[in-house]
Parts: sequence; structure tokens; C-alpha cells
Amino acid sequence: KFAQISRRLGGHDEKDCVAVIRKLLERLNLNITLSELGIKAADISWMVENCQKTGLANRSNAPRNYTQEALEMLYRKAL
Repeated sequence: KFAQISRRLGGHDEKDCVAVIRKLLERLNLNITLSELGIKAADISWMVENCQKTGLANRSNAPRNYTQEALEMLYRKAL
């Protein structure tokens, strides 16, 4: 799947998929953090809870299920 995404965005294979996506985000001026969008660390608990409630239908499409702790870590990294 990652190789297909990469090729469709001008890359070569799964190995350069992240770099190709980052380049796309830069071109679209979307290379920003959650902090830059006004999200604060205090908002993370609500975001995790909301993700777990509203994302139930999409969980079957995810490659793995994330625990509350893993989601918190992802949001903190995105700050």
C-alpha cells in the first residue's frame, strides 16, 4: 500500500513514502503541528476520548488498534 501511495505521489516505493508525503504537505502548506493549530497539551485527553468514540467505524481499516496511551503519545508528538 505504501509503495502505491508513493508512486502515485511521484515517489518510487514504500521506502520513500514518508519523504514524498512530507514534500506534498510542504507544497500544500500543510506542514504544521497541532500546536500551530492552537491545540494545547490539556486538549489531548479529550482528543483521545473523542478519537476512541468517533473512530470505532474506521478502526477496522487501521493496521492495528491503538491503546489510549499510544494515542496520547501520537498526539503529544504531533504538538
